[in-house]
Amino acid sequence: MKPDVFIPKKIISYIKNLKIRNKVLLSFLILIIFTTTTIGLLSYIRYSDLMERQTINSTRKAFEQANNFISYKLNNVKDISSLLYMNKEIQSILSKSGEDYTLGEQIDDYGRLMDILLSLQNGREVYSIRLYVNNDAMYAESGNKILNSKDVDHEDWYKKAVEGNGSITWRSTYEYDFKEFRTKQNIISIVRTINSGDLYGKQLGVISVDILEQSIYEIVKETGLTTTGKVFLLDDEGIVISSDGKEKLGRNVSIEPYYPHIKGAKEGYSKLKVDNEQAIVYYKQLENTNWRLVAVIPTKEILRNSNEVLRYMIAIMLVIIILAAFIAYMISGSITKRIRQLIKNMKKIEDDNWNVNIVVDSSDEIGVLQSQFKGMVENIKLLIEEKYQAEINKKGAELRALQAQINPHFLYNTLDMICWMAMKYGADDIVNIVNNLAKFFRLSLSGGRDIVSIRDEITHVTMYLDIQMKRFIDEVEGIIEVDEEIMDCATVKLILQPIVENAIIHGIKESETKKGFVKITGREEKGLIILKVQDNGAGISKDILESLLKDDKSKGYGVKNVDQRIKLYFGNEYGLVYESEPGKGTIVTITFPKLIYEDKGKLLNK
Repeated sequence: MKPDVFIPKKIISYIKNLKIRNKVLLSFLILIIFTTTTIGLLSYIRYSDLMERQTINSTRKAFEQANNFISYKLNNVKDISSLLYMNKEIQSILSKSGEDYTLGEQIDDYGRLMDILLSLQNGREVYSIRLYVNNDAMYAESGNKILNSKDVDHEDWYKKAVEGNGSITWRSTYEYDFKEFRTKQNIISIVRTINSGDLYGKQLGVISVDILEQSIYEIVKETGLTTTGKVFLLDDEGIVISSDGKEKLGRNVSIEPYYPHIKGAKEGYSKLKVDNEQAIVYYKQLENTNWRLVAVIPTKEILRNSNEVLRYMIAIMLVIIILAAFIAYMISGSITKRIRQLIKNMKKIEDDNWNVNIVVDSSDEIGVLQSQFKGMVENIKLLIEEKYQAEINKKGAELRALQAQINPHFLYNTLDMICWMAMKYGADDIVNIVNNLAKFFRLSLSGGRDIVSIRDEITHVTMYLDIQMKRFIDEVEGIIEVDEEIMDCATVKLILQPIVENAIIHGIKESETKKGFVKITGREEKGLIILKVQDNGAGISKDILESLLKDDKSKGYGVKNVDQRIKLYFGNEYGLVYESEPGKGTIVTITFPKLIYEDKGKLLNK
């Protein structure tokens, strides 16, 4: 298989193994980041689109205003050219020629033509009016306003004017040297022929009405709405007539990728690349002309404000994400806090510490879990208590059954009869043994009680030792050293005698000498009762020692019952501890808490 197949599984496995708090926090963060990013992105796109529309609308309004101004200016120029075209006096003067056209008449006509041209030129829209004549009159060589057409009849603009035969022809921006009169200027001209008024319509000359490009520039530059964008005016051939200063005059833009969108269109805009960057190209045809206003606006400038808004939004989103992450952390913490407390209580119970306080503080899923767990713990505690009580009852029943097998009255009467018979025959040793035996059984039965005082337990084992020492004369020695201050403390009955019996039968009697001692000591230490039974018998091997308190059939030592009863009454941390080494004897330590004994087998502190 390919390694990348396992990547999603690893991610899923990683997420599954996260703590609930981290899962909740991660879910919150993913949701918050996704939501804020989506909202921010959509807002940015929407705002950018709005900025584009606003720029386009602003450009449209600016172009409409520019169109009105330029159209007004051009219409005025057209009107002046029409006045010149239809002026009968100009037609009459230009129709004169021949030898009978005297010098005086020519001077008078020159003055009259100048008056007409200057009167119409005084309008603020017209910079200059030039008249190109076809005759050889002396005023045709003045070189100022009236010029000889022979000097320009080879130029394209003149040819177009002649071909137009009286119709208006626009001459795009060009530089003209007015010599000492007004020096060189960039001008735009309307040119048309002046024809005779007769039926033949003979072409008498060409009139050129000039306006300064600067006057158009003043209008065009006001439409520039951006700092890096450019606005310019094109003629019908794609030549730049005027611009805001960022596009060269006279440049042919017909090779630009946006020109096909402009040519022939009245108004609109396109989004395309200009000079290797995305831009919006807006265009509008001027009224009653084939000229078009064009604005090239780089998209990056339009989006400059959008980028500022985007940075602002990113800052806000970061604040929102941090704040939301903090809130999510607190919420996830509050959710998992109760789960962690529940786990803590579970671990306590796992360690057998049932003293747990389970608080049900809500009715949600965790609250239901708390309630169910609390109920389960209470049920388990109840079952444990019931089992504990059942064990006590079982042990008590077993002991009572054992005691019932021994008829105390019959036993005591029989021993009393033996004692009297021994006394009758003067057998004092038998009397002493029988009395000890009677007392031994009386303490063993203890009126059916399970708890006795340490004093009674010491007396009981003393009776047993006396009997055994008479049985094994000079072979067994009994030593008892128990502090008086613990004599009135409580203990489970019959815990010393089985151990002492084992010490004699399996310790001393199985040793090489068949002789030895059994020493019983008792003291209180840090609130605990410490009883020890020590012998110098054969000792116990390591294997038997390890199974001694685990196996009921371990070579008849039978001390497991003693250990179990101590644990049953006082707790699992108490009981018997064996120390032994073969050939060196055995020490059995019995430990249980110090509790004052009260008659009838009750414990004051339990």
